[in-house]
Amino acid sequence: LNANLSDADLSDANLSDANLSAAIILNTDLRDTRNLTIEQFNVEPVPLICNSPLPEKLKIEGGKDRDCAQLADVLLERYPWDFENREAAEVFVTEAREKTWD
Repeated sequence: LNANLSDADLSDANLSDANLSAAIILNTDLRDTRNLTIEQFNVEPVPLICNSPLPEKLKIEGGKDRDCAQLADVLLERYPWDFENREAAEVFVTEAREKTWD
């Protein structure tokens, strides 16, 4: 719960039992993970995903950038010691979104 998976390397990770509730998935390549399901994204509180490509067969409404617009506020709320203000959190998200995926 409330995991921060920003920039995590999950290559070949088996996520069959992963509880993604309220997780922040930012700039994380999920394409080569195993056993990730749509149900893991349809939990409450929902995991937040931004610039994190999904496995080819997994489609979620809003896609890999579904929650980018609200992420700065959530980061500031959860990690106020890491961000001086909302603008700093927004810069962090913007820089993370600059990563491109092959």
